[in-house]
Amino acid sequence: MSSFGARAVVAPGSRLIALALVLFAQVPVAGSYFVHVMPSMLLLGIAPASASRADEPRDVRRAAARRRPRLRPGHTTAQIGGALGLAVLATLSSAHTRHLLTQGHSNDAALTGGYHLAFWIAAALTVAAIAIVPAVLGPAASRNTQQAQEEDDSGNAHGRGGATLTEPAR
Repeated sequence: MSSFGARAVVAPGSRLIALALVLFAQVPVAGSYFVHVMPSMLLLGIAPASASRADEPRDVRRAAARRRPRLRPGHTTAQIGGALGLAVLATLSSAHTRHLLTQGHSNDAALTGGYHLAFWIAAALTVAAIAIVPAVLGPAASRNTQQAQEEDDSGNAHGRGGATLTEPAR
């Protein structure tokens, strides 16, 4: 991400994810995979691909080497948050499905309605995250990105323990 910065990558990727969730929230009960589901799946596939393309090829090995040996608390928090978020969304979806069934909706309509609720909530949370990203990835993130770019431009990247990571000769 050294060539673009975290903010430049996270915001567009999050927007694509939010758009995909909104499209999922509108899939009809008797929808077609190719017309209603595949466009959302493509957007969800493009979002992380756009983030990985932000790294220049020479930076990918260095970034991977810097990240690999240590446990990142932010990564762990994201994993736990994702698991809890999924559990909450699944619970809300299930409760809404049961509610629709008690109102006399068909199984398919009730299940679709439950999923719609979960996708709308997930889309709203993603939009909220988009609004929060500039505050979280403020000036400090920009300075760190600039420092990493300067290290990469000088040909050296220092990992843990002061070891210098260099590219193999070609």
